[in-house]
Amino acid sequence: MNRIHLIAALALLSCGSTPSSGTDASSTDTSTSSAPTTTAPTSTTTATTSVDTGADSSGESTGVDEDTTGDPPLPADAVAVAVGYGSRRVRSADGLTWTDFVEVDPNGGDDDTLLRGIGYGEGMFVAVGGAAAALTMRSPDGIAWESVSNDLGNFVSDVAWQDGIFVAAGGNGLRARSLDGGGSWQDATPYYSGHFRAIAAGNGVFVAVGHTYGDTNVGLTSTSEDGSSWTTEQTLGAPLGGQAIAFGGGVFVARDGGGALWSSADGEAWGEPVGQRAGEGPVIRANDAFLTSGADGFWTSPDGQTWEQVGAGDGRPVHGWQDGHYLSLGWPASIAVSDDLQRWSNTFSVDGPGLTDVAVGSPGPGPGP
Repeated sequence: MNRIHLIAALALLSCGSTPSSGTDASSTDTSTSSAPTTTAPTSTTTATTSVDTGADSSGESTGVDEDTTGDPPLPADAVAVAVGYGSRRVRSADGLTWTDFVEVDPNGGDDDTLLRGIGYGEGMFVAVGGAAAALTMRSPDGIAWESVSNDLGNFVSDVAWQDGIFVAAGGNGLRARSLDGGGSWQDATPYYSGHFRAIAAGNGVFVAVGHTYGDTNVGLTSTSEDGSSWTTEQTLGAPLGGQAIAFGGGVFVARDGGGALWSSADGEAWGEPVGQRAGEGPVIRANDAFLTSGADGFWTSPDGQTWEQVGAGDGRPVHGWQDGHYLSLGWPASIAVSDDLQRWSNTFSVDGPGLTDVAVGSPGPGPGP
C-alpha cells in the first residue's frame, strides 16, 4: 500500500537491488514499547497556492480496494497505522494523536526488521518487509501484532487487498497471496530478474509495479485477478519504483522512476505518460483525487490524466489521508499533517530511522481460532 519520498523512500528504492534469498522471518515478535514523542502542532511549511479540500473526509488507504464509481467514505472508527524501519509501528484515530508505538530495533536499517509497506482489508492490517527474508505481520487494530511465519524467501515491498484476498509483491519477481487475512501465504511466483516495489487493487485486478535489474533497468508491471495467476511481466518506460501506484475512481495511476505519471484502467494498457515531476514521491488517492508531490510542489488529479499544481513545496511526500488530514511520513521517524497542503504540523516524532508507509481502516475482531 505496497505501499513514493523523503530519504526513507530513497532507501527503499535502493534496498535489495541484487538477487537475495534467506530463511523465514521469525514468528516471535520481539517488539519493545516506548512512549512516542507527540508534539503540539507547529507550522513547518507554507505553500503559496491554496487547494479546496472540501468537507468530504473520504479517501483511500494504501492497498485498499476502491469503488469504481467513486471513493467511499471511511467509517467513523477508522484508524491510521504507520510502519517503518526496525519494525516500527504506531497508530492514530485522528491523524493528530499517535499512540501504541512499538519497535524491534531502534537503529534498524535495510535488514530483516524493515517494514516496507502496509495494507488493510476486511478488519485486518497486514505489514510486510524484510531484506534477505520476507517479513510479514498482521494486526486487527494496529495494537496487538502477530508475526507470521512464511517461506517467501525474498523481501516484500507492498501489499494490497481485494475481494477477501491479500496479495504481496516484492524482490526477485515475488508475488504471493493470502486467503486467511495474512495468516499464511501461498502461490508464490518463481524467480524473475526484477523487483516489484508497489501493488494496488481495483476493477477486479491486482497491479504490481517495479523495475528490472541487470543490464537494463526499466519499468515492470504484472496483473492478476486472483493473486495466483499472473500476466507475463511487462516492461514499461522508466523504472517504476517505491510506493508508486494507487487506485481510485476506476483507474490506476503509477509514477515511474523518472517522475512521469501513467494511468490505466486494467494495469495492462497504459496511456502516454503525463507530466514530469522533479524528485520522487508517492501517489495516493485522497479527497476524491490522486495526489503526488515533487520538488516543485503538490499535484492533484481527479482522473490521472489532468493534473493541477495546488501548492509550492519542498519535496515533502504525502503518504496517506485520514479524517480530512494529509499525512506525511519523515526521517528521522516523524509524522506531519496538513488540512490544506499549505500549513504542516508535526504530530509525532521519535529518534532513529524513518517511517515508510501508512494504511487506514476500521479495527476488526482479530483472527479466528
